[in-house]
Amino acid sequence: ADDPPGAVYQAVMCALHHSGRPHHEVLMMMNTLHEEGHVATAYEYSLVMASCIRGSQPELTLNVLALMTEHGCDADHATYTVLMRALAKLGDDASAKDVLDAMRVAGYSPNIGIYNDALRACAKARSINSALHIIDDMGRWGVTPDRLTFNIAMDVFAKAAAANTNNKKNKSDMGTAQARRRMVELFETTG
Repeated sequence: ADDPPGAVYQAVMCALHHSGRPHHEVLMMMNTLHEEGHVATAYEYSLVMASCIRGSQPELTLNVLALMTEHGCDADHATYTVLMRALAKLGDDASAKDVLDAMRVAGYSPNIGIYNDALRACAKARSINSALHIIDDMGRWGVTPDRLTFNIAMDVFAKAAAANTNNKKNKSDMGTAQARRRMVELFETTG
């Protein structure tokens, strides 16, 4: 029998992901696709990445991204969206800022959902300065924050304040009260 075409692999990967099957099954299908000589698309890579997040292993998305790059496949908007979701779960605020820049270099405009996930990464990392950088970036690129953005930003401050109280030291360059004032200013000017 002939090898199934890439579209069949894509359909099976999609079915595996959307039915909640374990991420390693979706990854095995991706490996089979490569072994059969088919070229995976950004969509297939995004499915594998999303399955890793669903399987509570968001750190594996970075391995999938490396594999994607190794195979010469360019990330698309969906790939960046899934990657940012993983970075939010990991609390990797530095990489979140890098992904925003990489999106623009690739010709994609980050939307409010991507910015909100970038802020979630800041909340998990308890990084006020990164959150302020991201909100400044939103204003610079004309993305209007929404109520969820404001709530996530307040979560950043709450977590940073709790960390400062627990550690008896300020992890940010800017005090929490000063950062809150700056945040309100940013929201007033952008939204």
